[in-house]
Amino acid sequence: MKYLYYATFHKDPESGYYEVEFPDFKPYIATFGEDMARALRHAKNGLELYLIVMEDDLEKIPPASNYETIKYKKGDLLIPIEADTDVARMQDNSKLVKKTVMIPFYLSLVAKERKIDLSRVLTDALKKVLNLS
Repeated sequence: MKYLYYATFHKDPESGYYEVEFPDFKPYIATFGEDMARALRHAKNGLELYLIVMEDDLEKIPPASNYETIKYKKGDLLIPIEADTDVARMQDNSKLVKKTVMIPFYLSLVAKERKIDLSRVLTDALKKVLNLS
């Protein structure tokens, strides 16, 4: 199931970390990140995990608030966070599958010489292309 909820991001002046809260789930979903990229990743992961638990427990999931009605402090950021519990469940339960791929011979030789894990490279590339990282 796909969801979109807004999160508030506040930069703590002492630590420099970004603190994240979801007004629609306050105080149950809160996280932080050392920088904005990590805070965004943690916000998405936290939201997905919380929604998965709600789905599994057959709890009523609240509708997302309209961004115009959300109150937040001056200087904070209001950012929409998209969650896909179907994809999150697949990532959590992912088992490895063997795939045969074709690459140029010289790349195979150089990769082997440099001890590059081709499975890891392919996995990372697919996550990036599919916007799943």
